[in-house]
Amino acid sequence: MVLRKDKPAWRDLWLLPIALVGIFVCSAIEMLIALNFHAPFNKDTLNGVGALGQMLSYIIVLTVFYYFHYQEMPERLRAGWQYVRKHWLFLLITLLIVMGVDTLYNQLMAMLPEGIGFKETQNEESLATLFKNPAFLPFSFLFVVILAPVVEELFFRNVIIGELGKKFNYIVMGIISALAFAAMHVIGAASPFEFGSYFIIAVALVLVYFKSGKNTAATIFIHLGNNLVSFLMTVFFS
Repeated sequence: MVLRKDKPAWRDLWLLPIALVGIFVCSAIEMLIALNFHAPFNKDTLNGVGALGQMLSYIIVLTVFYYFHYQEMPERLRAGWQYVRKHWLFLLITLLIVMGVDTLYNQLMAMLPEGIGFKETQNEESLATLFKNPAFLPFSFLFVVILAPVVEELFFRNVIIGELGKKFNYIVMGIISALAFAAMHVIGAASPFEFGSYFIIAVALVLVYFKSGKNTAATIFIHLGNNLVSFLMTVFFS
């Protein structure tokens, strides 16, 4: 069944609870396995288990999304590839601008007094623990560079704006998308200003989504590029 383009794909909202339940279940199973092998119960173990659980959950989400849209998937992929191939320079320039603004913002935040400013966000510090074990790098790459950008763009842009915008309002849902995206990345943040670092890229992704005619491939390109640079910087310069 192909859904009408003027009606929201309400079933896509199931992706969020599927992701949350998947993360919880997969992480719980992995924690039990880790404890069975007498792994140390510390922050690094928790971060590693959580990342693996999230990675497996994202794979499940992508599988479900494909099942929901398998009939129209070839057309979606073709349209996405054509847009990226035609507008890659615009997307690349946008990515560089966003990264430049974000870097400037983070440098300014590092100058603030301790307890208010930050040098690295809590999210970045948590992800950094994944790179301590070289054997885990392929999984880190798959999770950080591939799965996270694709799944997050499907939910925050495709579902929240593209689908819910049909029912409510595209601009309103665009604002909600940016706020929700930034908020998700600053859970447990040590500084309230960490929100700004993620809000910068969130706003850019929303604007590109609208500029591209709601083409999720465009935002995946930028999100993936940003995460790829962060991954390489962490691996080779941290």
